[in-house]
Amino acid sequence: MNCIHCGKIISNTYYMDWAGNQVCSTCYGIVSRCVSCGQFCNHQAKIIDGDKMLCHHCQRYYMRKKDARWMINYINSIYENEGLGRIGNWRLKGANAATLMSMTGNPYTRGVAQRRGDYYTIFVYRHLSRTAFAEVLAHEMLHIWQYERDIYAEDILMEGFCNLGSFIVLNKIGTPRAFNFMKTMNADTDPIYGEGFRIMRDIYREQGWEGVIRKLTE
Repeated sequence: MNCIHCGKIISNTYYMDWAGNQVCSTCYGIVSRCVSCGQFCNHQAKIIDGDKMLCHHCQRYYMRKKDARWMINYINSIYENEGLGRIGNWRLKGANAATLMSMTGNPYTRGVAQRRGDYYTIFVYRHLSRTAFAEVLAHEMLHIWQYERDIYAEDILMEGFCNLGSFIVLNKIGTPRAFNFMKTMNADTDPIYGEGFRIMRDIYREQGWEGVIRKLTE
């Protein structure tokens, strides 16, 4: 078993990512993670956006601009089947890390839904794999759903509602990477995004979207 970063044989403590890549204890603190999927990066990773890394897999399955319309329709079809209806009246814009950081103050932001009057824009980080793009877009589209209905609840419920949408879309995609993102969401310790998701997930399992929407608007 060799470290994905230094290449040396691992003889004692090691760390493993969701894709099965291992790094030794010496390299764990310095190895880069893919900005798209989160796995450890090796020499095949590509530097993007100044200081971020994109792994070989996400380079191969990069979300291209010409495929965005298909993905939007795919997510809308899932939401329509779930009874949420079609989410329109917005435009999609790719953004770099600096732009997203300026909008939210959070260096890890990968998507933002913006409302200006009755005009909506979704900004998505431009360096994502198709699965990561679907996760982010599904979340932001449900913010548009909330804005169109003038729903402004506590952040924990607003974000939990949107994360539930991402979870359902990822489950429909059904790839190993999609299931890894779902696993990460289930284990997320963030008091807003993680806890909010689990609140909405548990309600959805018992009462469906009707119960989730009732919780959001009560």
